[in-house]
Amino acid sequence: MNDACKISETNDSYLFLQILSHWRRNRLSLENAIYDVEDRAEEAVSIAQQATYEVNKLTDELEKERQRIHQLEEQVKQNKAEAVRANERIDNLLKLQQLTGFTKEELAFAKMEKAPTQSRRD
Repeated sequence: MNDACKISETNDSYLFLQILSHWRRNRLSLENAIYDVEDRAEEAVSIAQQATYEVNKLTDELEKERQRIHQLEEQVKQNKAEAVRANERIDNLLKLQQLTGFTKEELAFAKMEKAPTQSRRD
């Protein structure tokens, strides 16, 4: 082989080693980027799972509060109905009292007045 061929082969070998070194650096850089992307993807999935858990928990709590509010609304309706019935009973008692024309005190007084009269007859 002549010197020109040896120089060419040396240059080719040097060039090949430079290309190989560059390729290895790029490959390592790409591998690191891939690992970084995978880590970020795992972190994003973990965050999404935690967010889903929290949303589900809040949804359950909201449903329980809706049920509690519904129960309270029903209780208020029942209390209103009972209050209406109680007011009707009071009104009926007042009307009855007005119809009889006596209060309890008047009725008791009337009984007291009748009591001595009956004892005189005896």
